Amino acid sequence: MEPWCEGVGKGGSKCVKEGKIETEKTKPRGFNTILIGVLTNVMAYAWHIGIALGLEVLHAGGRKGSKGYAITTYSKMYNPSLLAA
Repeated sequence: MEPWCEGVGKGGSKCVKEGKIETEKTKPRGFNTILIGVLTNVMAYAWHIGIALGLEVLHAGGRKGSKGYAITTYSKMYNPSLLAA
């Protein structure tokens, strides 16, 4: 099993691999940051993968309006290893 998939159940393994593939495309496209939404498992994987690839990870918050979803706030996600258990 790849290190990206450690601790991930059998069903989540494919999701992590796909997320890694997409996240790896970020820097070559000229971006240094990824933006994630709600903290689902998929977004948590993107957070870990993004940090491991040296990307800044931002978490967006907002609300659904009449013209779509409006981002009203964002915050920087720090390396999970720096957070107290």
